[in-house]
Amino acid sequence: MIDKCSEWKKILAAMPAQSALVVFRNACADLARDVDAIGRAAVADQLQTLADGYVDAGADAIQRIMATEFANAAEPEQISQQPRAAASTLRAAEYLIRQKDPERMRRWLEGRSPGECAAILRHIEKRKRGQAA
Repeated sequence: MIDKCSEWKKILAAMPAQSALVVFRNACADLARDVDAIGRAAVADQLQTLADGYVDAGADAIQRIMATEFANAAEPEQISQQPRAAASTLRAAEYLIRQKDPERMRRWLEGRSPGECAAILRHIEKRKRGQAA
């Protein structure tokens, strides 16, 4: 983990100031994915050191980024257990939503497994959040 922190430090040192916050967010996401609960405090300390040295942003912004990226970092076993849906199924769901025909959508969803329905819902909610931003 120290090697990764060193690599991110080199990258941040080479970045122009206006790009540092985006690179720092990427470093947080990368490092948060690779630690267990025990190592999070050590990684958080390393990230804070990186931010103090290379990122010109307020402490609140830095803490918000770190908290968000650690919260978004899923454990590998959680990722594999999440139900998935084929891309064609997700496109079909999007199409049916655009048709604004709830009865047709209900009939179509009846033929899907509960896990597939959950994956479709996650996809639709994610798309909706993306459009609202």
